[in-house]
Amino acid sequence: MAETTEQMIARTQEMLLDLSRQLDDILKDRDTRMDGRPWTKLEAAKWLGVHPDTLKDYRKEWTEGIHYFRLLGGECRYNPEMVKDWLENRSNPQAHERAIAVWNSKRLCNQNLRTACRKAG
Repeated sequence: MAETTEQMIARTQEMLLDLSRQLDDILKDRDTRMDGRPWTKLEAAKWLGVHPDTLKDYRKEWTEGIHYFRLLGGECRYNPEMVKDWLENRSNPQAHERAIAVWNSKRLCNQNLRTACRKAG
């Protein structure tokens, strides 16, 4: 028996709803690390949608201490704010340089504040 128009519309609506839920899950998962905590290699690769080994190539373009830093054992952690900005401004290096300057100024202000708090305490 052939599918009626109403059945086709209902099936299409179900498929669209399912795709919408899948997309929501993907986007939620991609933005779960908005807490400012550094990303692990796997988290950064997953967010960027690349194989973890690709990060090694990206680090050639990035600045250690801004986009990533190394732990004592040599493992890297990634700065979500700067990695996201790098991806968004890959075709506009000047915009990314401005974002780095802003990030650096915030970091310096925070370091100076921490130093002042230690001296006062």
